[in-house]
Amino acid sequence: MTQAPDDKNKVQNDPQSRAMPKDPAELLTLPRQDISKAELDLLKIFWRQGKLSAREVHDATEGRTGWAYTTTRTTLDRMVKKDLLHRKTFHGLYLYSAAVGKVATLARLAKEFAERVLELDSVPVATLFSHSDVLNEEELEQLEATLERAERTAEQEPEATP
Repeated sequence: MTQAPDDKNKVQNDPQSRAMPKDPAELLTLPRQDISKAELDLLKIFWRQGKLSAREVHDATEGRTGWAYTTTRTTLDRMVKKDLLHRKTFHGLYLYSAAVGKVATLARLAKEFAERVLELDSVPVATLFSHSDVLNEEELEQLEATLERAERTAEQEPEATP
């Protein structure tokens, strides 16, 4: 069944959605954006399950977070504003999905942690995930490739002189 272009029930992009870089390595060069533990936990749900309504997210997390439904909605809306989630309307219901990729986001967080806390370069960052169930083999390879591309890009950029 095809829907007319002006049908109110079609999936529509939310005007607040913004395009993210195609290459995950580009994410590593964007200005630093803090992702809270709660936001990362929600992103992990979206990476596993795809598009979800606020009610579905709330039902999946209520036991762990103890949040009221309004808190879940507020957090999801904040994540949309931070470009971490996309929000689309479907049959009058907001559906949320991850706007950032799993590998790129984890690479960025690991790289920032390694640089700021451990004072390491990005090369050994991938080893942090080698014994983790967070990334499968394919994702681990993507992570390593992303970090290598970011490292090459950083080496090619001239350093700013004060």
